[in-house]
Amino acid sequence: MAIIKIVLLFCWFSYTILYKMRVKKDKAYVVVSAEKERVQGAFPYTPEGKKQAQAYLNKISKKEKNREFKVKVV
Repeated sequence: MAIIKIVLLFCWFSYTILYKMRVKKDKAYVVVSAEKERVQGAFPYTPEGKKQAQAYLNKISKKEKNREFKVKVV
């Protein structure tokens, strides 16, 4: 009986360490203002997301000509 409890306890600790305590960081392309880095838009971290971020950067740059923007990977 004690061996079963030890095995179950080991399985529970393994589950906790591997799945619950795992830190997952999702990346994204973010369009920010150059001076204060305020977020203007966010897109998924894929090749299509990069194209969308560049297109949005061009659109917003044409709209607000006195401010500068950049695409940042977060």
